[in-house]
Amino acid sequence: WEKNIMNGDKVAVVLATYNSEKYIDQLLQSLVEQTYDEFICYIHDDESRDNTKVIINDYKLKYPEKFKILEYDKLCYVLRSR
Repeated sequence: WEKNIMNGDKVAVVLATYNSEKYIDQLLQSLVEQTYDEFICYIHDDESRDNTKVIINDYKLKYPEKFKILEYDKLCYVLRSR
């Protein structure tokens, strides 16, 4: 695993969120600030009723190559293919 990371392979991070506005900004910012920046983060929000989606969309707009928002059918595909 470490050998693949050293070769520049991307790390896939999959997040499922629901009403996470208190924590999601800190979590996503910590990913952005990692020293190893070859990652892609797939995020599925389960119809949050707070500002979780707004925060996630802000990160997607700011870092489009790093954050992808998944609908339910795409989430199932990603989980099966990993």
